[in-house]
Amino acid sequence: ATAFNRLTALMPLSELPHLQLAELNLAAKDLPAATQNLKRALELKPDSLTAQQRFVLVSLMSKDYASAMRVAQDVQQQQPNKGIGFLLEGDVLAAQQKWEAAIATYRKGLKQNGSPELAAKLHATLKAQVSRAEADRFAATWLSTHAKDHVFLEYLGDAAIENALALSEQNRV
Repeated sequence: ATAFNRLTALMPLSELPHLQLAELNLAAKDLPAATQNLKRALELKPDSLTAQQRFVLVSLMSKDYASAMRVAQDVQQQQPNKGIGFLLEGDVLAAQQKWEAAIATYRKGLKQNGSPELAAKLHATLKAQVSRAEADRFAATWLSTHAKDHVFLEYLGDAAIENALALSEQNRV
């Protein structure tokens, strides 16, 4: 931490030392300090996607949903053609168990930007909160128009392996 504190003095206009300090704070489970360092990083570089993503994560861990939502919406305004802002907003809503709103947000993001990460989040949320059949219909539709989406295919493969392992564990008991 001392080295990064020195870096903040040597690089007063850079958000990077504050990001590194926030990572150390997270490792030490010091959420207030991580929040402060991420706020400072965002003051220095308001459009730092790394700082924004980390800030949303720390805010969710702290159950500060209002702050997380503000940053998610800032990301949407700063990067309107990318799905990351919708992904972050959906995650904030999901953390609050506002499942319908999270699903609607993931769908809105997909309409604006066909991000495989959004597709995976939507599928996982549908499977966990609505029904497996609805999730399967979404996956089939997505794959019919995005047949070469390796990220989504990898996600489906990982999900299938997790499901098989869970079934195997249930059968052992």
